[in-house]
Order: sequence, then C-alpha cells, then structure tokens
Amino acid sequence: MQVFTKLFSSSLHANFPYTKEKQLMENDLWKFYEGKRRSDDAKVGIFISTCNEATENAFKIWKTLKHPFILDFKQGLNIDRQIYISTELVVPLTFSVASSLKAAEKKLAIFQIAEAISFLNEECNLYHMNHLMKYSAYMTQSNECRLGGFEFSGSNEYLFNDCSSLFNSAKIAKPPECSSFKRIRNDLKKIDSYTLGVFIFELFNETDYYYGCSPGKVPYECLPGGYFDDFFISTSKQMESFIVVSDREVFLRSLSEKIEQIPINYLSFKTVIPIILHVLKFGNADGPVMDILSLLFNSNDRSVRIDLLKNIEVFAEKLDPKIINNKIYKMMASGFSDCVPSVRENTMIASLLLTSKLSEKTLNDDLISNVFKLLSDEQPGIRTNAIIAIGKLCPILSQTSRKKYFVDALILGLQDTFKAARESTLKVMSDSIEIIKRQQGHFTEPKAQSQKLAYNEPMLVPISSPKTVKSNLKDDSKNGWENLDLDLEKWGKW
Repeated sequence: MQVFTKLFSSSLHANFPYTKEKQLMENDLWKFYEGKRRSDDAKVGIFISTCNEATENAFKIWKTLKHPFILDFKQGLNIDRQIYISTELVVPLTFSVASSLKAAEKKLAIFQIAEAISFLNEECNLYHMNHLMKYSAYMTQSNECRLGGFEFSGSNEYLFNDCSSLFNSAKIAKPPECSSFKRIRNDLKKIDSYTLGVFIFELFNETDYYYGCSPGKVPYECLPGGYFDDFFISTSKQMESFIVVSDREVFLRSLSEKIEQIPINYLSFKTVIPIILHVLKFGNADGPVMDILSLLFNSNDRSVRIDLLKNIEVFAEKLDPKIINNKIYKMMASGFSDCVPSVRENTMIASLLLTSKLSEKTLNDDLISNVFKLLSDEQPGIRTNAIIAIGKLCPILSQTSRKKYFVDALILGLQDTFKAARESTLKVMSDSIEIIKRQQGHFTEPKAQSQKLAYNEPMLVPISSPKTVKSNLKDDSKNGWENLDLDLEKWGKW
C-alpha cells in the first residue's frame, strides 16, 4: 500500500512528463523539488506553484530566456490553476551552501549573476527586480551560479502600466533611500545594481543585509575594480565558448599548467568531461564517459594512460563489468608488455583493483598469465610486485589456475637475485598456505612440495647449519629467515 501511496504522491500532471522526489525548498510562491524525467530518469529540478500574478509573470518571462547563467527552463505547464516548470538540477544558494563555497567559487557566482543581470538589462530590455540570495540564486553540481526568480521581472512599460499592482509589491527589492519607484522610473537598472550589491554582501557574510551595515567580510578587492581579472574567471569564460575558441590547444595547455587553481567540482562537472567529449569528438549518447575511458586507455600518449591507471581506484566502482571485460581490460592489458616499466607496473597494480568485476575467464586465463610473465621482468621492483600480486590473486583463482601458475611463481620468486623479491615470496608462502590447505589445492602432491623445497634450500640456506645462517645472513633479512622457518614448519606438519 505504501508503494502505491508513494507512486501517486510523486506523480504530477499527466501532461507533465516528470516525477518529483525530494523537496529542496519552499517559499511564499514556489515549492522546489529534485525530480526525474519519466522517459530516461534524467535528474531535473521541478518548480510547482498555484497560479497568481507573480508566478504567471515568471512563467511567461522565464520560458523566453536563454543564457548560460540563467537557470535553464526545460519544460513548463500552466494548467488547472497550477504551474509546473522543469529546469536543470540545482540547489538554492542558501547561507549554509554559501559557507561551503571557496573564495574562487564565490567570485564566480558574483560574476555569473552579474553577467545574467547585464544580459537582461542590456540585451532583453528587462529588469530582474528581485532579491537574489533569498529567491533567485541557485547552484549547479559544478558550483556555478544560475539566476532564477523572475516573478517581478519585466520591461519599464510593462511594470508601470500593465502590472502596476505586482510592481508595487513590497516583495520587490528597492534601495532604502528610494521612497517611490517613480523617482527612478527611467533608470530601473539601479534597482538591479542594488540587489547585486546586497547579494555580494550576503554571499560573503552569510547573513541578511541591513541598510547602513559595514562591508564585513566582503573582499577589499571588490571595491577598486579588477576583481574578476583572474585565471579561473577567464577559464570559465572560455569554457562557455569552447567550441568557437580559435586556439584550443593553447587553452588546454594553459588549463593543465594552472589546473590546481580551479575548484574540484568545476573540474569534475564542467571542464574535464565536456572537453574530453569535444576534443575526441565522441558523440555516443549511451554512456559517453565510459566510451571515452575506453578510448583513453588505448591512447598512444603514455602519460594519459599512466594517469588513468594511477587513479583507477577513484572510478573503478562506477565502471560496468561488461564494459570492463569487453573494452577497458582488453586495452589495459597491452600495458603488461609495454616497453616503459612504469606502464607495466601501473597496469599490474590497476588490474588488481578491477578483479571484483572481471569475469572468471578473464581472471583465470588472461590476468594471471600476464602477471606471471612479469616475474621474469628486467626490473626487480616489478618482479617483486608481481609475486605480491600473485599472492593477492591466489584466493580468487580457480584450482586449475593455482595448480598451473602458483607453484612455479613461488619457485621463480625464491630463485630471484633481488632480496626484496625473495622476502616477498616467503611472505606470500606464509600468507597463502592456509588458503591452499582449506581448498585442498595442488600442494598436497609430494612432487610439487619436494620441487619447491629443492629450489628453496639452495637459495636461502647456503650453509649447512641454520644457526650459522642466522648469524651470517647478509643478503636476506632476519624476518625473511623467520618467515621461511615458520613456512617450512607448517609445510612439514602438513
């Protein structure tokens, strides 16, 4: 019964193809929800209101406006004395949200709101006429600011003649020294300039503005000018017109050189993915990010591949197993035989992070085979990591694969001339013997056991007396000998 109640409570008008979910805001005019489009579950914002003069005015004005910094009006419905509007997914810019923003993000918010108001005033001959922080400013996932709140917006003639009752509403923001709107009838930009100033104060001080208060935490740089003359603002401008930027290569190079100056949310949701999608000209709408990752793993640029491999744990959990097995792993696997050691090593390490999503065939036929080959690598560090990797793979391999690779891997590790590789082999032996014992693996075979010991003794016991070995051991640490001692004891009892 609760399922049906939830279903009907989330559904809206039949002609409005969206469903509402969590409520994000409620004020005198609107209820604002996080919602989904029914056709594809795309996340949106949904405004709902009972029809009145202010909300009908917002509906009429808003649907005609298109600008990067104006909250995107996707679809609207005015029916049965109810107004429904779907927008891009945002959250209201409250004081609590403002407190979480970095200085650069606050600067960007001011710049974007100022640009949106300038667009209304100069290009559309419209005036916003509303409080910004309270009713009009919203934040996207990339921590960019969007302008909404068009309930009292309009042209000079419309506001004074056709909509005088709305215009004279006490809710409209006005400077305290302005007793009558008629005094500034021919220059309504002053009201929008005033509300922008109030917005700056409230954004930095995270409290309501009152007439006569000091600037508080507003940066001094806002006063003399040049406040927006920095790399982050310049980057945001170029991002909005990236398709028509004349020299994209120069822009991307400058972006990579100063990327630490850009907030992480902007990089994640605004910059990196759109640039990759455009530069590589890959337009498949069905999981484009996954396809882009597949393409990058096959890139000829080793630095790109190494960065992906080093950071794979960040996005590994979000990868679909089918894409990993059919696309990404096949391209990653070429790194096992790459001529650059760091590519080989990082490929091996990254592959271990994907084991939970690899198919049994990929795991037992391909991955273990590639890691086993690295036991003969020319780089001692890679050989050491390879034996550790095989130890980590041991519990999840099939019995056939363990029988085929594990004993030989231990033998190669014990024969290795690199001390750390031998020590790692002893540690792997000690850690894995109980696993093999529980699973009745191939070590129950006397031939395999004797072969292992035959290779073990000449390498680690070059002198007849163990006491002499312990006192004169130089190549291998005391811990290595203790691991061997414990290991042999376990194997002997078994």
